Amino acid sequence: MKGRSNSHHFLVYGFNNPSFIPAENKVRDLRNLDGSLNLTTFAEMQNHYFIGGGSDVNATVTLPEGAAIKIAPNTPVDLNAHYFNKTKLTLQGENYVNFHTVPASSVKNEVKMLDLNNTSINLPPNQRKTITKNFTFQEKTHILLLTSHNHKLGEKFVIKIFGGPRNGEVLYENTDWEHPLTKLFSNPIILNPGEGLTSEVTYMNTTNRTITFGFTSEDEMNIIFGYYY
Repeated sequence: MKGRSNSHHFLVYGFNNPSFIPAENKVRDLRNLDGSLNLTTFAEMQNHYFIGGGSDVNATVTLPEGAAIKIAPNTPVDLNAHYFNKTKLTLQGENYVNFHTVPASSVKNEVKMLDLNNTSINLPPNQRKTITKNFTFQEKTHILLLTSHNHKLGEKFVIKIFGGPRNGEVLYENTDWEHPLTKLFSNPIILNPGEGLTSEVTYMNTTNRTITFGFTSEDEMNIIFGYYY
């Protein structure tokens, strides 16, 4: 992926229901000119599943040999670019993403995407607060890659194993919200049914207002992204 400065994130999504997709090659803003939420775009986003991307828009991800994401021919994708502009100048956004293929005969493990989102965020003014949420899996899961997404009030994002003999083991730590660590596991993290991951995010609300989950750079988020099979 490549992107210009002042980028907050660049994400690639697929659509769960291919019969409910927007017009092709049309730019859709999440906000109207008055700053209100564009309900049509918001509804379209509820049909998303994560394919790739993240906060660091200048990044390369290489999956282990024998592992690949399966994308059917003619699959529509939604390119989600988020920029912020704190200046009085007009800034230009620009993003690129390339996918590189491998022969199907070389693939042993079909990779799926993790998108574990905690929207229960409530940060009192001028206080530090840690928010924790557990996510459990119903099948045996091999974790290949983890990365995180939060906004500027996030001081530290920790991902731990939840349940089983390795309960509480730290797999991932990140303290740079703008360029979060993307951690690839050469030996997959194996989790059994009923086990999972815990997100533990510490925020410092330096503002005089309560901050909750939201889509702007002045709101907050708490998402584990990753790949597994």
